[in-house]
Amino acid sequence: MSRRTKLIILGIFVVLLGIPIVWGAATWTPSHALSFRVVPLRGPVQRTLQVNKDLVPLGVRVENSSSTAIFINYADLMYISQPEGWATGSLGGIRAGDLPDTTDGIRIPAKSAIETVAFVAEDEVAIANAGQMRVRYTCVTDAKHKVTTLCLWLSNTLNSIDVLSFAGEVPFPNVDRFEANLDPLQD
Repeated sequence: MSRRTKLIILGIFVVLLGIPIVWGAATWTPSHALSFRVVPLRGPVQRTLQVNKDLVPLGVRVENSSSTAIFINYADLMYISQPEGWATGSLGGIRAGDLPDTTDGIRIPAKSAIETVAFVAEDEVAIANAGQMRVRYTCVTDAKHKVTTLCLWLSNTLNSIDVLSFAGEVPFPNVDRFEANLDPLQD
């Protein structure tokens, strides 16, 4: 094989290897890609067993402005006026009426939005509608979610071998933590 052919094959290999690396780097952690807005509820809301009966449902639209899907793992509602003022509401058990309840969190497709429900105290609905709340949330991108799934599988596989316990040695990607304002209900 000539030197020129070897260089062409190497070049093609480098380009093909570089495509997923560039994609992964570009979509690993998009900053502040999610926005949250209060929306009217559509139809009846089913309560989960974990929800306190004194709480009322609040419709929330979660919009993803990034070019990759994002999984929300946990989200809490907080008061804007008080730095450590936690509201009773939590999107930690985010439930979307038309989405299955999964352990991966809620998946928001790229350049898309979903509507979900937060349960808050009755007096906090007016505060949320006035735009006086923010959302503190943890999430992972689609690329990070795939790597985490692979690491979990690898950890379980290595742990089941019983020759050596490597399960604690498998590194997992960190989840991203962000805050965003809960935009008020628009008339």
